[in-house]
Amino acid sequence: MTTCPPPYIVFTDLDGTLLDHHTYAWQPALPAIRRLQALNIPIIINTSKTAAEVLPIRHSLGLSSPFIVENGSALYIPKGFCDGSIENLAAINIRGDYYCLLFGANRDNIVQCIYNERAARDLKFSGYRDWDTETLMSHTGLDRISAEQSLARLYSEPIIWQDSEAAHRHFSDFITRKGLRILSGGRFEHIQGDTDKAKPMRFFREHIYRDEKIEFICLGDTENDIAMLEHADIALCIKSPVGPYPELSHKHVYYSQKCGPEGWQEAIDYILA
Repeated sequence: MTTCPPPYIVFTDLDGTLLDHHTYAWQPALPAIRRLQALNIPIIINTSKTAAEVLPIRHSLGLSSPFIVENGSALYIPKGFCDGSIENLAAINIRGDYYCLLFGANRDNIVQCIYNERAARDLKFSGYRDWDTETLMSHTGLDRISAEQSLARLYSEPIIWQDSEAAHRHFSDFITRKGLRILSGGRFEHIQGDTDKAKPMRFFREHIYRDEKIEFICLGDTENDIAMLEHADIALCIKSPVGPYPELSHKHVYYSQKCGPEGWQEAIDYILA
């Protein structure tokens, strides 16, 4: 790092955690965000969203730290965040002002695989490949620009399952045999490479903060956050308006009583107190 490393790093999910599940508002968490920034504690977004979606959110929040997209599929590190020690890693790509490290799979390969299986087995599900902007807006409540950014996927394919449980078990087995993974989020099931939200976090420990004793604080609300929360030193589970808390075996967990950004503010206040 170019400066003294912080004692903590905050990794946070977006949808249903920092962003309200229904309105996508983040403003109720702004006091906690500014308090962390004043303490020079990085806030690293770790989300199922695309890079195209995350960039304007980071700008709105005033964040300059790395971010993780599409459920751990890729890590974007701003140039200048590190001392240059990662530049020679074979898996590093350059995307504009960011180093990009891929942990997942190419979306084109995922799409070809799962939709060929859908046709061969007459499975009933629909996903991003099937939808135009208006359809995605109706499924998510996103505005047009945000929906277009969400459709700009590179590493995953969200779907809505519309078939039986038995058919889903077959599909899950098929996905595993193909070296892929299904993760359930707040609205969709995400088909992606064999990765999760914890894998890029391990990269931080192994390559960026190798010799530092830094605690990871993680905030999430659904099943696709479990790997991230289990990898945390301190796990903060944010209450969801549409489902139960994720089931964790972690010893250090705080469960918020409020949902979304209000719960995010509550959890950070609790930790900093």
